[in-house]
Amino acid sequence: MTFGKCPHCKKPISKPRLEAVEIANNGVNWKGVSYFCPSCNSVLSVSIDPLALKSEIIKELRNLLGR
Repeated sequence: MTFGKCPHCKKPISKPRLEAVEIANNGVNWKGVSYFCPSCNSVLSVSIDPLALKSEIIKELRNLLGR
């Protein structure tokens, strides 16, 4: 299943390549993910890693609740 085309090489993208990155903003660091075109390796997007964010939220809630 193809969802779109790379804006750089114009080839269809069905499975972008992922890479873990660190995102820094005003002294705060987040675990992130970069999405790359599998054909030309152009960066398509960068975002906060949703699984790492979920894990951090659960960890903080457990600390606040004393568990």
